[in-house]
Amino acid sequence: MGPIYSESLEDLDSLFAFGQSEFKYCWDKEALTAYFADKSSIYTILIEELEVIGYCLCNYNKFSREVHLYQICISKSHRLKGYGLEIFKRTLKQASKFESVFLEVEVDNIPALSFYEKNGFTKLNEIKAFYSDGADAFAMHCIDSKLAKLLNT
Repeated sequence: MGPIYSESLEDLDSLFAFGQSEFKYCWDKEALTAYFADKSSIYTILIEELEVIGYCLCNYNKFSREVHLYQICISKSHRLKGYGLEIFKRTLKQASKFESVFLEVEVDNIPALSFYEKNGFTKLNEIKAFYSDGADAFAMHCIDSKLAKLLNT
């Protein structure tokens, strides 16, 4: 049996532990709790054999029709198998009538940059010292017309 894509949170502690072990810039438990309490949060959690193996966390502003992609994290052993793209698509489909998606990505994260550029994102600008360790980030953007084709595949 393959992984399960869930749009409900059953266990914040498991999600937090997974993020801490797999993602360099995982939020602390307080930030994760606040995120899941926010009604504009949209997310998908990937589970296999009762273990979290990935997640995608976004925020959808229905007034501006913008999605802000906060994090996509797939376990190292499940990367390059299409799960990142599938979890991203499933999360975006929760936002009705969005017009654009924004995100920030570490400038040295070449696999993530390649993933986003391959899927229609363009760099807007570089943000110096964006991350807690002082690392820089690129702000990236994609409009819905580029994502429409992706979402229908």
